Amino acid sequence: MSRKKVKWTLYSYDVWGNELEGFEVNDVFYCTSLELPKEPTNLGLIRALKECNFLSKKCKQKDLFISDSPTCICFYDDETMEPLGELRRD
Repeated sequence: MSRKKVKWTLYSYDVWGNELEGFEVNDVFYCTSLELPKEPTNLGLIRALKECNFLSKKCKQKDLFISDSPTCICFYDDETMEPLGELRRD
């Protein structure tokens, strides 16, 4: 059985605010395009984000909160809930 890959576009955020008062995404920036499975696992996402240098090589699954829908996956710092970026399925 072959795993169908689909194109996802990675965006980073310019974020205002702080942990106490909350965060707000000020702007969104294109980073790169990635080919990932149609329904990628969290571990697979983290691996792909490390490979394109979006995440530090030291980042672990427990460091991120991942919110997903069929067409968009958002990443947050798990400790502060600061929004980090998103993947949009093309």
